[in-house]
Amino acid sequence: MKIFSNLPGTLRVLFRLLRLMTVILGVFWTLTLIYNTWIQKNLGHDARLLVTVGEIDLPAAPGALGLSSDSATAGSLSFSSLRGRLQADLASNDARLASVLRMAIVPSMAALVVFSYILFGALGCVCANLERGNVFNEENLHLVRRVGVILIVYSLVSGGLELWASAILGGYFNQHVMLTG
Repeated sequence: MKIFSNLPGTLRVLFRLLRLMTVILGVFWTLTLIYNTWIQKNLGHDARLLVTVGEIDLPAAPGALGLSSDSATAGSLSFSSLRGRLQADLASNDARLASVLRMAIVPSMAALVVFSYILFGALGCVCANLERGNVFNEENLHLVRRVGVILIVYSLVSGGLELWASAILGGYFNQHVMLTG
């Protein structure tokens, strides 16, 4: 007994649902970014809207941070850099931080929403053609090529946006943040 007797039709419905979910996610992100001060005001001053911006690798000055061991000689263990996930609070009272975070995050979110919407649309068209029995034709060839181009362009755009976000956040950190400890 087949579970999915009409797999292309089921996938077409799934891609339509994913397109709808992409739009809903985009609207949710937009409203969250617009109304984060409202969220902070109505949920109390302790409200936090944390975003993971990425990984950070900070060089440690020699001797700034030390490790000690009961069996190793002094100076035999040291840090060369500190690495970890960077989380920032969008609901922070620091207007500069919120602005920098928006400048770093919004373009990436917009690209993800737009490219996902286009990709799911193209995949839905391929499945619709397969459901009609049109497997090997010019339209499907163009649609499959379009899916490939969408994926390649998104990879390039996403990489560029990551460089953009790194430059924006790096500039903020160089001017306003100091590592202590």
